[in-house]
Amino acid sequence: MAGTHVRQVRLGDHLCLPFTNDDEQREIVSAYIADGIMHGERVLYFADRTEPAAIDRWLSHKGVDGALAVARGQLTVRSARDAEFDAATVVTGIHIEMRQAREDGYQGLRLTGEMSWALGSPGLPEYESGIAATVSTAGDVAAICQYDERLFDSDAVNGLVAFHASVVR
Repeated sequence: MAGTHVRQVRLGDHLCLPFTNDDEQREIVSAYIADGIMHGERVLYFADRTEPAAIDRWLSHKGVDGALAVARGQLTVRSARDAEFDAATVVTGIHIEMRQAREDGYQGLRLTGEMSWALGSPGLPEYESGIAATVSTAGDVAAICQYDERLFDSDAVNGLVAFHASVVR
């Protein structure tokens, strides 16, 4: 599978980020979020292992004021553990978030989430399939699913990559 550079992510992309260390995750995810903010898109981050306050620090290294983006509603960081993550609930939530982003005047919606919440979840393929179908048909949303390869075995990651259009680098 060919890789997509993080600066080439466009609305309509559903990508996978298998990462092997915190620096790699931080570099790619912060570039993705910063690009979305600079392109007038709303960004929704589902954090699991990363403290929400860390996202502001990540963005400051990209010249973006994360706290300001949060204050004006352009960036929202939520705990992945706070929501019920079944496929139907997530797809419905994405549609609500897309509609709200449009109503608020944003060019689109960027989603990203740390997938460590799903370790051992038998419903993960259904979840990824639902996200893929929603992103590909919506046209004004992009998503990057973050898989920490220190937590997921390589066979699982390889199987999950297949639900994505590409791997982001």
